Amino acid sequence: MRIWLIAPPWLPVPAPGYGAIEALINDLAIELSDAGHQVTVATTGDPTVPVRRVATFPRARTDALDRSSVETLHVLQAYDALRDADIVHDHTIVGPGWVPGSGGGC
Repeated sequence: MRIWLIAPPWLPVPAPGYGAIEALINDLAIELSDAGHQVTVATTGDPTVPVRRVATFPRARTDALDRSSVETLHVLQAYDALRDADIVHDHTIVGPGWVPGSGGGC
């Protein structure tokens, strides 16, 4: 099964120090991959999660002043790249509004 995990663009996966969502995504990616699934994490370019990754930005966006615009761009790029997914596990705030057929977005 092709499973995509979408991480928020704020911290690398896993995050150094505290990053509960990023730790969860890292653990899910490893366990699902070990179970034989094809796992891809849509994230920024600086994570060390040991599965296939698609980067939407070169590094985590801790500098973002307009967080909603940054996350929206991240989500649009992630969903554009994951057209072949069987399951999408989205950990962003705006992402669920962009899923076709969700009633929330495009």
